[in-house]
Amino acid sequence: MAIYKRKNGFFYTHFTIKGQQVHRKLHTKDYNEAQRLEAKLKADVFKAIELGEPTAFKNITISELIKLYQRQSELDKKKSRSTDNSRFKVFNAFFKPLTQVKAITIDDIEKFKEYLLEEKELSTVTINRYLELLSALFTYGVEHEYLKNNLCRKIKKYKHKNYKVRYLTDNEEKRLFKCLPEHLSSIVQFALMTGLRKGNILNMQRKQIDFCTNTISVLDNKGNAYLVIPIADKYRAKLEELCRGIDEDDYLFKNPVTELPYSDIKKAFNSALQKANIKNFRFHDLRHTFATRLVMANVPIVTVQKLLGHKNITTTLRYAHATDESLRNAINAI
Repeated sequence: MAIYKRKNGFFYTHFTIKGQQVHRKLHTKDYNEAQRLEAKLKADVFKAIELGEPTAFKNITISELIKLYQRQSELDKKKSRSTDNSRFKVFNAFFKPLTQVKAITIDDIEKFKEYLLEEKELSTVTINRYLELLSALFTYGVEHEYLKNNLCRKIKKYKHKNYKVRYLTDNEEKRLFKCLPEHLSSIVQFALMTGLRKGNILNMQRKQIDFCTNTISVLDNKGNAYLVIPIADKYRAKLEELCRGIDEDDYLFKNPVTELPYSDIKKAFNSALQKANIKNFRFHDLRHTFATRLVMANVPIVTVQKLLGHKNITTTLRYAHATDESLRNAINAI
């Protein structure tokens, strides 16, 4: 492919020199000028390769790159730009607006996948759409010399398959607690009591637990409560014991070495799962366990939705399988 024109009227070029692919916008709508710019670009690239000079890429934050992409989408009248703009808010929330786009790594993108699955609780199909948009954004960055390559091409998408909720059986729970280290045992207990997400649990402060109203408040980034869940009577004594001696502004689960909340518990949790011989299970599945047990106890699905903080009841309906299981157990008892 040589020089070509896009819907926006601008010319682009795509060529390869000594194995190095170059894909650039030529910033002109005149074909003759595009030819001149392409010839100069080829000469510059060839010289850089011959001299072994690294290609210099411009510094730009992810929020700035998103704005440029959005502007281009408007010019191209991209049909999905409304949906794209909504997803870009999630990009900025996760990667942080001032993050240099060059500093984003493959590991960061893998963590973003995990964030969408476990924190945002999106379907694998929707997560793949997010990855496709991120890839399109990075391709735009490559074309305009903000990035050397598109790391998203190295990220595996999820295979489309029917979603099956994984939850702890009573037997698995007993085995798990026998293998958990003390600090992790409290965290897992709290997860099963509340159904909260891992991020909310690890950043939980003492002041968020109110024994006067028997409630736990989950705070947003500004410190405002956006979800208030009641404390079950049978768990109140355990929570009081857990909160004893902790200052109001202190964290509930604090690393004794750093005096800060645990940044991650994945390695320790996976180690306990392995010792307990529990397979195909993640920390987030403790939230699924909480929800499944509520449904099995005949709690209305709308109430389960409120306790989990789901905006859309469709997300909560994945736990309806528990009702089917309860019915099967009931009929088998006859």
